[in-house]
Amino acid sequence: MPTVTVVPDRDHGAINVNGHNVPTTRKSRTRTAVLGDRTYELRATSLRKAELRRNGAVIAHAQGSFRSYAPGSSIPGLHAEVTWSQAIDPTDVAVGQAMVLAFGAGAPGIVLRTVFFWTDNLT
Repeated sequence: MPTVTVVPDRDHGAINVNGHNVPTTRKSRTRTAVLGDRTYELRATSLRKAELRRNGAVIAHAQGSFRSYAPGSSIPGLHAEVTWSQAIDPTDVAVGQAMVLAFGAGAPGIVLRTVFFWTDNLT
């Protein structure tokens, strides 16, 4: 099992695997991480759900909770549950779980993001 370090943040999270930074990009509602010849994508499918893909194939489903969007919540995927497919290895689990923890499962959308932004900044 590789050593993984995570900096959780829905917008600026970071992942480090075995001492090497994993480049992550954000496009629309998808986060992409490249590790060697593997490309991992965390795609939001609804407010609290996401799919994790490795090289285009779905390897897991993640479901977050509304607690992840509460004002002051600093770890987006802390309460997420991940259901894995059968064709995975320890690297898939380490990187996938790190992505869910760092970026959360699902996407709050513009309305909730605006509400939470003002709630966080006014309190």
